[in-house]
Amino acid sequence: FNVKDHQDGQGEVVDDIDISAYSAPQPKPQPAPAPLDADFEHLRTPVAQWLAQVQAIVPSDNAFYTLVPGIDAHTIRHYAKLDEDTQVPPELVNFYKLVNVKLNAVTSAFFFEVAGTHFDLLPFKRIGEAWQDLENLCAGELDEELAQGYDARVQADDYVSAGWIPFAHDHEGNYLLYDTEPSDSGCHGQIIALNNAGWTREVLADSLTDLIEAATRTLQSGNTRAFEFVLRE
Repeated sequence: FNVKDHQDGQGEVVDDIDISAYSAPQPKPQPAPAPLDADFEHLRTPVAQWLAQVQAIVPSDNAFYTLVPGIDAHTIRHYAKLDEDTQVPPELVNFYKLVNVKLNAVTSAFFFEVAGTHFDLLPFKRIGEAWQDLENLCAGELDEELAQGYDARVQADDYVSAGWIPFAHDHEGNYLLYDTEPSDSGCHGQIIALNNAGWTREVLADSLTDLIEAATRTLQSGNTRAFEFVLRE
């Protein structure tokens, strides 16, 4: 609604009125997720099954339903590199092509439960920040007594190894890590639970797929107690 006027010596005189319908600004279209690489097609079904179980429990209008479209090529280019020597590993990148979340400071419906603790999936763009936070805790050496809490399948001589890539957290300094530098008795891609207070580094699963499938089996069994807080909203 636009009004044009002019002065005629007697005050303002309206001589032109433009009336047009209000048009609300349109949201920008979301970029399409990057296609899954052929080497990681094995992730598609486990991730879909896990998401289906969560979505059957938590409605999309819940405050903690943080799911967003998978990451696109632009996001990968800008956030997969952690430093000159370290990248988010390809399997984890491809996982995030299938599922990503927005940040919620309280919790998320998309989590992995470990011994009663919720490890919320990190937004892909926050992986680098979390990785750097862990690197900043390294002191250059590892006390022999503290090293006793490290699983024999992991390899580290400090608080963390640079090859441990965080992808889930409990908001209190504890993380799930994708291991790209295991010991000789471990395996590439095994999942480590980092306990900050207890100084333990425990291998939870031999692979990301195993972790996802275990979470799905728990939900399929009808055990949804872990969602009680989420569902209060």
